[in-house]
Formats: sequence, C-alpha cells, structure tokens
Amino acid sequence: MVKQPLHLCTPLLLSSTLSGRCQRDVYLKLECVQPGGSFKVRGLGRMIQKAQSKGFSKIVCSSGGNAGMAAAYCGKSLEMQTYIFVPSTTPKYMRDRLQAIGAEVVVAGDVWEEADLKARQMVDAAPTRALYVPPFDHADIWEGHGTVVHEIKQQLPQGVVPAAVVVSVGGGGLFNGVAQGLESSDWSHVPIVAVETKGAESFNAMTKARALVRIPAITSLAKSLGANCVSQRSLDIVLSGRPVKSMVVSDRQAVLAVESFLNDERLLVEPACGASLTIAYNESLLTEAMKDNTSTGPIVIIVCGGNAVTLDALRTWLDTTA
Repeated sequence: MVKQPLHLCTPLLLSSTLSGRCQRDVYLKLECVQPGGSFKVRGLGRMIQKAQSKGFSKIVCSSGGNAGMAAAYCGKSLEMQTYIFVPSTTPKYMRDRLQAIGAEVVVAGDVWEEADLKARQMVDAAPTRALYVPPFDHADIWEGHGTVVHEIKQQLPQGVVPAAVVVSVGGGGLFNGVAQGLESSDWSHVPIVAVETKGAESFNAMTKARALVRIPAITSLAKSLGANCVSQRSLDIVLSGRPVKSMVVSDRQAVLAVESFLNDERLLVEPACGASLTIAYNESLLTEAMKDNTSTGPIVIIVCGGNAVTLDALRTWLDTTA
C-alpha cells in the first residue's frame, strides 16, 4: 500500500500578468518545481512505490529526459538500484544530472529504440526484481498524474470550476491522468486543451483520424513531446466524447512563450512546456482554445516543467526558430 507520496503538492499561482493578457483569471499549476523537474514524479513515483511493496528492488528506465530524471529521483528516495538506458545522442548535461542523483547511466545505441531494447533485456533477466518503468503508458502512472487535479480543486477558491485545463501532450500520460482526475473530481465536463508542437503532433493526428496514428518522424525541437504514437488510453478518452480541444503550435511560438514566461514568472521551462503556455501568450490561440466555451471560470495551465533546457539553449532556439 502506497503511503507517503514522492511528489510535492505544488503551488497554484494566480498569474496577474497572464490574467491581464487573457482578460480572465489564469492559474498556473507549477509542476516545474517538482523533484526531478517535472510532473513525471507523480505517476512514476506511484508506480515505483507500488512495485517496491511487491518486492521489486531495481528500477530500469530508458529515458534520458524527464521520465529518467523522475525515475532516478524515485530510486534514490526509495533506496532502489536505478539504471537509466540512454542513446548516445543524449546531451552530456542530462547524463551528468542523472548520475548526480545516483542513477547508473548506460549508453546503449544511437537511437531510443536501441536503448530501450537493452533496458528490456535487463528486466527480462530478472523479472521478479527489476521493474521496467515506461515514460507514460501505465495505469499506475495515470493514477499518479491524476493527483494534480485533486490538488487544483483543493487550491482554487471554493466553488470555482475551471473553464479549461491546458496541458502539453507527448505520449498522453499527463493527458490521461488529468482526464482521470477530472472524472474523479466531478469535473468531467471541464474541457482539456491538449497542445503539441508541429513536428510532434501524434495526438492531433489521432483526434482527426479517430484512431491511433504513428507519425513517421519527430521534427519538433520539443523532444519531450516526441512520441510517434500516443497511448491507446488517450484514444479511448477522446472517443468517449469528453470535451477535448487539440491544438498544434509552432516551435517558434513555444520558444517565445518560454522566454516570456521566464521574464514574467522568473521560471525557466523547456519548449515542451512552452507549448501549453502559448495559449496565454497568443491572442489568436487563446481565441481558438476557448471557442464555443461559454464558461466564465479561470483557465488552469499545468506548467509541466522539464529538464531539456538551459539559458544557452534558449538563446540558440530564439536565434534559429522561424
């Protein structure tokens, strides 16, 4: 039985700057201050704690990004051996961060699929002790991510219901968790605005086809959104008829939102997170997101955070995106 969760109850900030821009209250759920740098610790923490209670002693994850950072943090907190398999293209600063937390970083292959294959082989060699931790596709992960909505409901003024909850979407883990959390909070009518960058829009492709779609390549610089295909659960949620608005923004719009957010709120997030922030920084995107939405409630943006960013990287993106 899971007792004390590994994630923090993060602040819900009423942004005066963004509220003024949007002419309505805008709340920011600051998942960027979570241990590990992103919301991922909610879901992965839930999954790993449950597994430890069943006798698992080793964590194996194939992510050099936010999922890997969350897995490394959970492993250190629970005193579990943690192995993070990454491709050779993983930036050195990310490998160094993972090692600093205490994870053993294994460089395997040149692409994620090769690193993932090696990770699964380690798990296959010790199936009762080694836990394979996926980045987004597991029911325990969605359950953990859903806690973000429970906190939002407790933190908003009594009786206030969001007009929309805005999330960035990669593989769909956060989207699935938010949908589950809204359902369990009696907010199933609240729309989810799901935002991706062009070149990583597998969720948008799914909503148009009403079926899972595998996009051929990830060309967006927002690599944390780079899932070629979203989870089956995400499709099931969309087909259920719950209100979902899928939007695609450019890399340039996401990067400009990151810059504006840094100036306004003094917080640095990655472009994958900037995707959802574009809704508040771009009037036409805000209009599109709230089209046919008659609610006068606030907009809640989940500031999912992220590790794939430095000031130097932001300067480069600002210079090179069109």
